[in-house]
Amino acid sequence: MIVLHGTDAMAQTAEALLARIPGPWVPIIFTGAMTPHVIEGSDTRQNVTEALFACRLLEPGVYIVFHGRALRCPGVRKDYERMTFVPPAS
Repeated sequence: MIVLHGTDAMAQTAEALLARIPGPWVPIIFTGAMTPHVIEGSDTRQNVTEALFACRLLEPGVYIVFHGRALRCPGVRKDYERMTFVPPAS
C-alpha cells in the first residue's frame, strides 16, 4: 500500500498508523515530494517510482521511501537542513 502524503507531518502520520496497526500484513509505504509535482525538478516522480518498486521488495511494516532509501518506522524524521528523511540515529 502506498500513501502519498505531505512531508511536514509524514513521519508523524506513519507512526500514528503503526500504533494503530502494529503488525501490518503488507508493506505500507509513505512517500511524497519536497518540491511540488508542478515545479520543474520535482522529486515526486522519483519518490513514487521508488515506492512502487519497494512495495514488491519490502517485508510487511510501515516505511517512508524517499530519495533512494526505505526507512522503517518508528523513529524516522524529516531533516529540514538536508531536506530529506533520516533514520532515527541521524
